Amino acid sequence: MNRVVKTVCLVTILMFSGCAKIDAFLFDANPDGTPLHSSAPQTVQNQQAAPVSHTPSIDDGKTNDELRAQNDAMKQELKAAEDELARLQKMSHKALPAMLEPHDRLWARISFKSGQTSVEPKTRKVLTAIAGKFLAHPGKMHLEIRGYSDDEPIGGYKHSHKPRHNLKSLQALTQARADAVAAVMIDAGIPQTLVHATGMGATGFISDNNTAEGRSKNRRVDIHLVTDDDTAG
Repeated sequence: MNRVVKTVCLVTILMFSGCAKIDAFLFDANPDGTPLHSSAPQTVQNQQAAPVSHTPSIDDGKTNDELRAQNDAMKQELKAAEDELARLQKMSHKALPAMLEPHDRLWARISFKSGQTSVEPKTRKVLTAIAGKFLAHPGKMHLEIRGYSDDEPIGGYKHSHKPRHNLKSLQALTQARADAVAAVMIDAGIPQTLVHATGMGATGFISDNNTAEGRSKNRRVDIHLVTDDDTAG
């Protein structure tokens, strides 16, 4: 085996050994980082590569000087492989958080009654606490606040009742809901530039509109944490 082949083998063994914990974190965890199986990380950590023997073979016919030279050469190859592994691990640690962190993550959900556009006092209190958490952990993020409705038209399916507001469309209704939630977050101290409110209308259903319970779930405002892209602009 020549020196190039030896070096490739050493780098391969060390890379697989060093990446075991990263694989465990990537593939054995929920989106929020909690482990799926308590025993899985331990299993992965135990899958270490067998120790590499650094003792050169003693070939017949080689002098002591030749053996020492062979040993020194193998030590240099091992040192080069370890340096390369350290460099790769350093790059992995820098890239891992950005790779694992979702660009757009649902953070909170607020339900609304039929025709309702205002935020109730209890809900306002909860939203204020959520805003405090956002302010306590500043980063390159902003809030996307998206309002949704069920599929019931303004005035009902048969247009048989007068709405509780003067809005003419479901898109306008969902925009009013999103604006109301955004106003609470801004009043709680979040800069207005970090709060974006959008009315989505009768879209993004998460439940069946054929039941009252399903329509209640669809009438909502979702708050998303969105990571700002450094490359944008």
